[in-house]
Amino acid sequence: MEQQHIMIIEDEAPIAEAVKRFLNHDGFHCTILNNGLEAVELVTRYQPDLIILDVMLPGGDGMEICRTLRQTTNVPIVLLTARNSESDRLQGLQAGADDYICKPFSAPELVLRVKAILRRGNRGDDWSNTDSLILDADTQHACFETNRVELTTVEFALMSTLVEKPNRIFSRDELMSVIYKDNRIVSDRTVDSHISKLRKKINSMAKQDELIVSVYGAGYKYTPPK
Repeated sequence: MEQQHIMIIEDEAPIAEAVKRFLNHDGFHCTILNNGLEAVELVTRYQPDLIILDVMLPGGDGMEICRTLRQTTNVPIVLLTARNSESDRLQGLQAGADDYICKPFSAPELVLRVKAILRRGNRGDDWSNTDSLILDADTQHACFETNRVELTTVEFALMSTLVEKPNRIFSRDELMSVIYKDNRIVSDRTVDSHISKLRKKINSMAKQDELIVSVYGAGYKYTPPK
Protein backbone atom coordinates (compact mmCIF):
# COMPACT_ATOMS: atom_id res chain seq x y z
CA MET A 1 0.00 0.00 0.00
CA GLU A 2 1.33 3.45 -0.90
CA GLN A 3 2.60 5.50 2.02
CA GLN A 4 0.54 8.50 2.98
CA HIS A 5 2.43 11.78 2.76
CA ILE A 6 2.42 14.20 5.71
CA MET A 7 3.86 17.70 5.19
CA ILE A 8 5.17 19.25 8.42
CA ILE A 9 5.43 23.05 8.24
CA GLU A 10 7.28 23.96 11.45
CA ASP A 11 10.27 26.25 12.02
CA GLU A 12 11.39 24.70 15.34
CA ALA A 13 13.66 21.88 14.14
CA PRO A 14 13.48 19.70 17.32
CA ILE A 15 9.67 19.71 17.17
CA ALA A 16 9.55 19.02 13.43
CA GLU A 17 12.07 16.16 13.69
CA ALA A 18 10.30 14.59 16.66
CA VAL A 19 6.95 14.64 14.85
CA LYS A 20 8.55 13.24 11.71
CA ARG A 21 10.24 10.44 13.66
CA PHE A 22 6.99 9.32 15.30
CA LEU A 23 5.06 9.51 12.03
CA ASN A 24 7.79 7.60 10.15
CA HIS A 25 7.60 4.89 12.80
CA ASP A 26 3.90 4.47 12.00
CA GLY A 27 4.53 4.16 8.27
CA PHE A 28 3.96 7.71 7.05
CA HIS A 29 6.22 9.49 4.57
CA CYS A 30 7.05 12.99 5.85
CA THR A 31 8.60 16.15 4.47
CA ILE A 32 9.53 19.20 6.54
CA LEU A 33 9.24 22.85 5.54
CA ASN A 34 10.71 25.33 8.04
CA ASN A 35 9.06 28.56 6.86
CA GLY A 36 5.83 29.84 5.38
CA LEU A 37 7.23 31.47 2.26
CA GLU A 38 6.69 28.53 -0.10
CA ALA A 39 4.03 26.68 1.88
CA VAL A 40 1.12 27.18 -0.52
CA GLU A 41 3.25 26.53 -3.61
CA LEU A 42 4.76 23.30 -2.22
CA VAL A 43 1.42 21.97 -0.97
CA THR A 44 0.01 22.55 -4.45
CA ARG A 45 3.02 20.86 -6.05
CA TYR A 46 3.29 17.78 -3.80
CA GLN A 47 -0.38 17.26 -2.83
CA PRO A 48 0.21 15.76 0.65
CA ASP A 49 -2.45 13.65 2.35
CA LEU A 50 -2.33 15.84 5.48
CA ILE A 51 -0.57 19.03 6.65
CA ILE A 52 0.73 19.76 10.14
CA LEU A 53 1.00 23.56 10.19
CA ASP A 54 2.60 25.79 12.82
CA VAL A 55 0.71 29.04 13.40
CA MET A 56 3.74 31.29 14.01
CA LEU A 57 6.15 30.87 11.10
CA PRO A 58 8.92 32.99 9.59
CA GLY A 59 7.77 34.21 6.21
CA GLY A 60 4.07 33.60 6.73
CA ASP A 61 1.23 33.39 9.24
CA GLY A 62 -0.14 29.88 9.68
CA MET A 63 -3.75 31.06 9.96
CA GLU A 64 -3.47 32.97 6.69
CA ILE A 65 -1.75 30.03 4.98
CA CYS A 66 -4.63 27.81 6.15
CA ARG A 67 -7.23 30.23 4.74
CA THR A 68 -5.37 30.45 1.42
CA LEU A 69 -5.11 26.66 1.11
CA ARG A 70 -8.82 26.26 1.83
CA GLN A 71 -9.59 28.25 -1.32
CA THR A 72 -8.12 25.51 -3.51
CA THR A 73 -7.86 22.26 -1.52
CA ASN A 74 -9.67 20.22 1.12
CA VAL A 75 -6.48 18.52 2.38
CA PRO A 76 -6.73 17.93 6.16
CA ILE A 77 -4.85 20.56 8.18
CA VAL A 78 -3.72 20.24 11.82
CA LEU A 79 -2.61 23.52 13.39
CA LEU A 80 0.18 23.65 15.99
CA THR A 81 0.41 26.67 18.27
CA ALA A 82 1.46 27.90 21.68
CA ARG A 83 -1.74 29.97 21.88
CA ASN A 84 -4.33 27.90 23.71
CA SER A 85 -7.33 30.12 24.42
CA GLU A 86 -10.77 29.11 23.16
CA SER A 87 -10.89 32.15 20.88
CA ASP A 88 -7.58 31.09 19.29
CA ARG A 89 -8.86 27.55 18.75
CA LEU A 90 -12.07 28.82 17.18
CA GLN A 91 -10.09 31.18 14.95
CA GLY A 92 -8.10 28.19 13.72
CA LEU A 93 -11.22 26.17 13.00
CA GLN A 94 -12.82 29.12 11.23
CA ALA A 95 -9.70 29.42 9.09
CA GLY A 96 -10.42 25.89 7.86
CA ALA A 97 -8.31 23.67 10.13
CA ASP A 98 -9.49 20.13 10.89
CA ASP A 99 -7.79 20.02 14.27
CA TYR A 100 -5.85 22.28 16.62
CA ILE A 101 -3.06 21.13 18.96
CA CYS A 102 -1.46 23.32 21.60
CA LYS A 103 2.25 23.27 22.46
CA PRO A 104 3.69 21.55 24.37
CA PHE A 105 2.03 18.37 23.12
CA SER A 106 2.51 14.63 23.10
CA ALA A 107 3.92 13.36 19.79
CA PRO A 108 2.15 9.97 20.16
CA GLU A 109 -1.15 11.82 20.70
CA LEU A 110 -0.50 13.87 17.57
CA VAL A 111 0.05 10.66 15.59
CA LEU A 112 -3.25 9.26 16.89
CA ARG A 113 -5.06 12.44 15.87
CA VAL A 114 -3.49 12.30 12.40
CA LYS A 115 -4.65 8.71 11.99
CA ALA A 116 -8.17 9.60 13.16
CA ILE A 117 -8.44 12.45 10.66
CA LEU A 118 -7.22 10.28 7.79
CA ARG A 119 -9.67 7.53 8.76
CA ARG A 120 -12.51 10.05 8.64
CA GLY A 121 -11.44 10.90 5.11
CA ASN A 122 -11.86 7.23 4.12
CA ARG A 123 -15.16 6.79 5.92
CA GLY A 124 -18.03 4.87 4.37
CA ASP A 125 -18.79 4.04 0.77
CA ASP A 126 -17.49 5.86 -2.27
CA TRP A 127 -20.61 7.97 -2.39
CA SER A 128 -24.01 8.38 -0.81
CA ASN A 129 -27.10 9.88 -2.34
CA THR A 130 -30.05 11.47 -0.56
CA ASP A 131 -32.55 12.66 -3.14
CA SER A 132 -30.59 15.16 -5.21
CA LEU A 133 -27.74 15.60 -2.69
CA ILE A 134 -24.69 13.46 -3.44
CA LEU A 135 -21.64 13.00 -1.19
CA ASP A 136 -18.53 11.72 -2.96
CA ALA A 137 -16.03 10.25 -0.47
CA ASP A 138 -13.27 9.86 -3.07
CA THR A 139 -13.06 13.62 -3.63
CA GLN A 140 -14.88 14.86 -0.49
CA HIS A 141 -17.32 16.85 -2.59
CA ALA A 142 -21.00 17.52 -1.96
CA CYS A 143 -23.13 17.85 -5.08
CA PHE A 144 -26.64 19.27 -5.26
CA GLU A 145 -28.38 19.36 -8.63
CA THR A 146 -25.79 21.02 -10.91
CA ASN A 147 -23.73 22.57 -8.09
CA ARG A 148 -20.66 21.15 -6.37
CA VAL A 149 -18.56 22.21 -3.34
CA GLU A 150 -15.45 20.83 -1.66
CA LEU A 151 -15.71 19.82 2.00
CA THR A 152 -12.93 19.46 4.54
CA THR A 153 -12.46 16.06 6.19
CA VAL A 154 -14.34 17.16 9.30
CA GLU A 155 -17.15 18.73 7.27
CA PHE A 156 -17.51 15.60 5.16
CA ALA A 157 -17.68 13.40 8.27
CA LEU A 158 -20.35 15.64 9.80
CA MET A 159 -22.41 15.79 6.61
CA SER A 160 -22.19 12.02 6.10
CA THR A 161 -23.41 11.45 9.65
CA LEU A 162 -26.36 13.81 9.24
CA VAL A 163 -27.53 12.47 5.87
CA GLU A 164 -27.36 8.84 7.03
CA LYS A 165 -30.40 9.52 9.22
CA PRO A 166 -32.49 12.31 7.69
CA ASN A 167 -34.60 14.37 10.12
CA ARG A 168 -32.92 12.77 13.15
CA ILE A 169 -31.61 15.37 15.60
CA PHE A 170 -27.95 14.82 16.53
CA SER A 171 -26.77 16.44 19.74
CA ARG A 172 -23.52 18.37 19.82
CA ASP A 173 -21.98 15.59 21.94
CA GLU A 174 -22.89 13.00 19.32
CA LEU A 175 -21.39 15.10 16.55
CA MET A 176 -18.26 15.75 18.62
CA SER A 177 -17.79 11.99 18.98
CA VAL A 178 -17.80 11.76 15.17
CA ILE A 179 -15.06 14.32 14.63
CA TYR A 180 -13.03 13.69 17.81
CA LYS A 181 -12.71 9.95 18.39
CA ASP A 182 -10.28 10.43 21.27
CA ASN A 183 -13.08 11.78 23.51
CA ARG A 184 -11.22 14.99 24.29
CA ILE A 185 -13.09 17.76 26.06
CA VAL A 186 -13.93 20.61 23.71
CA SER A 187 -16.62 23.27 23.89
CA ASP A 188 -19.95 23.21 22.07
CA ARG A 189 -18.74 26.20 20.08
CA THR A 190 -16.23 23.94 18.32
CA VAL A 191 -19.02 21.89 16.73
CA ASP A 192 -21.03 25.06 16.06
CA SER A 193 -18.05 26.53 14.21
CA HIS A 194 -17.68 23.45 11.97
CA ILE A 195 -21.44 23.30 11.32
CA SER A 196 -21.57 27.02 10.52
CA LYS A 197 -18.93 26.64 7.79
CA LEU A 198 -20.61 23.47 6.49
CA ARG A 199 -24.04 25.16 6.31
CA LYS A 200 -22.62 28.07 4.33
CA LYS A 201 -21.19 25.68 1.76
CA ILE A 202 -24.34 23.57 1.49
CA ASN A 203 -26.63 26.61 1.41
CA SER A 204 -24.54 28.10 -1.40
CA MET A 205 -25.73 25.17 -3.53
CA ALA A 206 -29.27 24.67 -2.21
CA LYS A 207 -30.43 28.26 -1.89
CA GLN A 208 -34.14 27.37 -1.79
CA ASP A 209 -33.78 24.61 0.81
CA GLU A 210 -32.34 24.71 4.33
CA LEU A 211 -30.76 21.26 4.41
CA ILE A 212 -28.96 21.53 7.74
CA VAL A 213 -31.32 22.74 10.45
CA SER A 214 -30.41 23.98 13.92
CA VAL A 215 -32.84 22.75 16.59
CA TYR A 216 -32.69 25.10 19.57
CA GLY A 217 -31.34 23.40 22.69
CA ALA A 218 -31.08 20.01 20.97
CA GLY A 219 -28.57 20.01 18.12
CA TYR A 220 -28.68 19.69 14.34
CA LYS A 221 -30.48 17.63 11.72
CA TYR A 222 -30.46 17.08 7.99
CA THR A 223 -33.72 17.81 6.16
CA PRO A 224 -33.85 16.32 2.63
CA PRO A 225 -34.64 18.76 -0.20
CA LYS A 226 -38.31 19.13 -1.05
